[in-house]
Amino acid sequence: MPPRITTHTDFTDQASTSLTEITSGSYRLTARFSQIKGIGIGNFFMSPKFTIGGLQWYIKCYPQGYYANDKGKYVSLYLSYASETEVSVTFEFCLLDQLGNAINSLRSRNTHTYRRQGKYKGWSKFIKRDDFEKYIRDDHFEIICGVTIISPKGLAEPNSCLIVVPPSDLPEQLGQLLRSKEGTDITFVVGEEIFYAHKLVSEVTSI
Repeated sequence: MPPRITTHTDFTDQASTSLTEITSGSYRLTARFSQIKGIGIGNFFMSPKFTIGGLQWYIKCYPQGYYANDKGKYVSLYLSYASETEVSVTFEFCLLDQLGNAINSLRSRNTHTYRRQGKYKGWSKFIKRDDFEKYIRDDHFEIICGVTIISPKGLAEPNSCLIVVPPSDLPEQLGQLLRSKEGTDITFVVGEEIFYAHKLVSEVTSI
């Protein structure tokens, strides 16, 4: 049975903001256990590449574990990146039972920033090997990988501020205040001319 891509709906509870776009998707990996169960500790098989959010991904599964120290007691699972653009994601793996239902107790979620192609992130102890084999049916097992990609719409330059402050119109407002003579409380007599002003404004501008 070839792996298939499904529409992702329930693997994330994140909300969009005005500064980010969020794209979600999921991939269903189906594999024949008899073909991979004896490949050895530290060895893995790869899923075909799949696309979510315009970026390519693939799953690396170590049926007998990633680390030799674990002595083959765990299944290791990683999400690998196959594109070049730096991106931050929240991803989740979930094992399916014999009826194809998600096993909520076997969900693992992580958030990571992939900075270059070939990097991977996941769990060296995703599930114990003995427990994993309980969910194999007709020599097959299925794992769902849900990916939520958080892509910046536009990042500020270093040292720049996201809040844009409009130019000050204080001189214009002060000019209007003086021309209207409203609330004036001080008078300057210069020769034959009289100037009305505001004592508070005079004190502030003289500091």
